[in-house]
Amino acid sequence: MYIVLDDEDIVPRHFAVCDFYGVETCFCWDDDRLVIFPYVNNESTEATRDARILTTPGPVKKVQFFGSRAFLICAPQGAYKILRSGKFALLSKKALDVGNEYFQVLVAHSNCVYLDNKLDKSSSLLFPLVPNASETVCTFPLNTASTEPQLVSCFTAGWKTEGNRWCVVAHDRKLYALRNRKRYPVQLVYTSDVAIVDILPVKRRDKVTGLLLLTKHANAVILVHGKDNELVFEKINLGENLRHRVALCASFSLCMENIVWLVYCDRSRTYYLRKELFVDAVQDVRVEERTFTCVHDNIPLHTGMFERTDIIMEKICAKVKELNTLCESLTDEQDKLKRINLYAAKQKLQISPTTK
Repeated sequence: MYIVLDDEDIVPRHFAVCDFYGVETCFCWDDDRLVIFPYVNNESTEATRDARILTTPGPVKKVQFFGSRAFLICAPQGAYKILRSGKFALLSKKALDVGNEYFQVLVAHSNCVYLDNKLDKSSSLLFPLVPNASETVCTFPLNTASTEPQLVSCFTAGWKTEGNRWCVVAHDRKLYALRNRKRYPVQLVYTSDVAIVDILPVKRRDKVTGLLLLTKHANAVILVHGKDNELVFEKINLGENLRHRVALCASFSLCMENIVWLVYCDRSRTYYLRKELFVDAVQDVRVEERTFTCVHDNIPLHTGMFERTDIIMEKICAKVKELNTLCESLTDEQDKLKRINLYAAKQKLQISPTTK
């Protein structure tokens, strides 16, 4: 899709595609602005003709989806429902993130994190805040319909879920599983060596088969997957030279069950890695001299994405013509150099003394 925004100052760093009240919609955002437009085949020459550019109530942390509803999570606090009108309805000013359902928000007070239920006005203690650490938490919701059964059984081993939704919560170095239970709603599942800053899905086709934990170190991530009804945590080193990770995604191979593909970008290059489960070494497959602000493992294609390709082709053709002109000039100069070398060689032979 060729995206054209009237405001050239907006450089979206993140995007997501979801059903938004019956319309497949693309959400793009930077620090404080959100762009919303239909993600459908559009006969107009501009795919974003109907784009709405919204100024958010605070710095955007993420956009979270529950069914056809979309919610804006701000940093460091604040959760809002995105209305069809383009306005933001306040869910909670103190929300650090959302839980299993849109009406469950995580809040911090008295040096602890609580789960507040906005429907029945209840509150449950989850875990204490780590001393001298920020109050930041990150969550990733899961449900049985979109998650591989093996991963479901690993996360739910030893306890029964009420409903088909749960989520994982990370705070500092700890990873928790959040259940739909009022008594003992949270369970510690992992403690990392470094702080966890985000959680990404790792899919095989349309099912979440694992999770990728991003850490405060740009070159270190943790792959979470299941084996024999137990969770496995594998540390992956993306390379000692990586200092600024701009974007990253991962996906399980469709051909080999034990292979994970990782694509990540720094400020100048895009890297493609192949990771075999239970093997420490990571194989560098390809490096491209270009970068992206955001990458995803799978986004469905539409014919509308190929609109305005004529403009791209015109630019490519113009650059090819320039390259051909430079090649012709280079060939001429090389030909001149050859003739000069031949002349110099003949002159050298003429002045060389005859040896007997």
